Order: sequence, then C-alpha cells, then structure tokens
Amino acid sequence: MEGRTRRLSLREILVSQPFKFKERTVERGKIWDEIANRLNNCQTLKFRVNKRSVRERFKLIKEKFKRKIQDEEKASGIDVEPASELEQALEDICALEESLPAEVMDSKQAKAEANKLKAEEIRQKAMESFGQTKAREGQEEPAKKKRRGSNDSIQFLREKSEKELEVRKQELKLKEKEQERLFEQQREMMRLMQSQQHSMMDLVSKLVNK
Repeated sequence: MEGRTRRLSLREILVSQPFKFKERTVERGKIWDEIANRLNNCQTLKFRVNKRSVRERFKLIKEKFKRKIQDEEKASGIDVEPASELEQALEDICALEESLPAEVMDSKQAKAEANKLKAEEIRQKAMESFGQTKAREGQEEPAKKKRRGSNDSIQFLREKSEKELEVRKQELKLKEKEQERLFEQQREMMRLMQSQQHSMMDLVSKLVNK
C-alpha cells in the first residue's frame, strides 16, 4: 500500500511540475494545493494530506533517493539493481527539476515590469501635457521673451522617453517569449520521458509474460 501511495504521489508531482515556479511563491503553493486535493479525492487509495505534508514527504523521499545514487556512484565495480518504477519516477522528476532555468519570472516580477512600463507611460503623457502647456503660454504671451531651444529640449526629452519606453516593451516581450519557449521545451521533455517510460513498461511486461 505504501508503495502505491508513493507512486501515485510522484506521478501527480511529475505531471503538475510545482518546481517550474520559484520557491515560496503563490503559484508554487497553488500547485502543491492542487496535488494534495487530487490525492485526497482519489477513490482507490485513501489519502489525508495537505500541501505541506505532500511537499515535505516528497523532499524526504527525494533526498533519500539522491543519497542512494551517490552511494552507488562511489561503490564502483558493484552491480547495481535495475531502477524500480518508484526510482524511475524520482529520477525523471530530478532530471526535469534540474533542467529548469535557475530564474523563472514569477507573477511579482511580471507585475513589477508592468508597473514600471505604466509609470513610464504616465511620465511620457505628463511630459507631453507639459509641452502643450508651454506652447499655449507662448501663444498667449507673445510679448515675453522665449528661452531659445526650450521647445527643442522638450521634444528631445519626449523622443528619448518614447524610445526608452519602446525598448522596455520589447525587452518584456522577449522575456515572455523566452519563458513560453522554455515551458514548451519542458512540456516536450515531459511527453518524451512519459513515452519512454511507457515503452519501457510495455517491454518489461512482454518479457515477463513470455
């Protein structure tokens, strides 16, 4: 029974990939919540877990598995038993987790970037409004001596602000595209690993049934 519950838990973790979000983020916590809820709703096995217990249990299992791998690597020349289904799932999870980028933009970072762009837009509009006000003042008071080059300075600052804003927008778009590309690579890797695992299980089943 213990083996079945572990396998089901690892399967949920492998499919949901909570580690695609940074630690201690709302998104990562939601994924662990979803995993715990699906396990508790399982009809064939009885689970009474929450996101913390699932996460901590997985951490212990993973650390134990990594210690075993390290011991096997140190013990050179000793025959190693084939990986069990549980160990294969752990190996797949560890490989996928290590393949993820070191820094993934979370919702707070994305929100900060959006707020920064919004602030730039507000500053640009304020500058445009200031320029229009100065132009009206110049028309209403033609007798006053105008400062030479003031309109040119305003135009220069406006164009500079527009260029900086456009560059920031392009940078944010590139970050979003890169993030989408990385997630797509991860999904493709998951599909490939699952396909390989199914093929291996089919092969083992055929060999056993011979």
